[in-house]
Amino acid sequence: MRSRSEVLVSSLAEYGAYHTHPGNKVVHVLFVPLLLWSAFAALSVFGAATAFGLWSLYTLLFIYLEPVAGVVSAVLYYALLLHAQTFAATSAAPLATAAGVHVLSWVLQVGLGHHVFEKRKPALLDSLLPSLALAPFFVCLEVRPLPATALCL
Repeated sequence: MRSRSEVLVSSLAEYGAYHTHPGNKVVHVLFVPLLLWSAFAALSVFGAATAFGLWSLYTLLFIYLEPVAGVVSAVLYYALLLHAQTFAATSAAPLATAAGVHVLSWVLQVGLGHHVFEKRKPALLDSLLPSLALAPFFVCLEVRPLPATALCL
């Protein structure tokens, strides 16, 4: 049986193979968090607990995969959750705005990131759930100054 570190390195390497162009990486670093923000905002319309539930699932997964990076990611995405919940509670049209941000984020990631820069289909077309689960974690690992496997040793 493979260790968590081996699973993480293997999963990130597979996901990373779809994200090699610097332009695609920039698009994902900007728009994966906006996808998550828009999901948090939309879910917050139906109650703060629903958005918190999504954040909790991601947090448990990230900490399971790599405790140190998982906690850092959880804190960053918690700030995003709080902003989305505040936005949902104070905006005149939170659901419409969240939907617009969500659609725009997908269009830019697939159209600009994968079609224009990467010239390759997105990872989620080959593995939907793993891609949706790993994308926010991949972004956090991508922007930190350490190599992707440094925390997995």
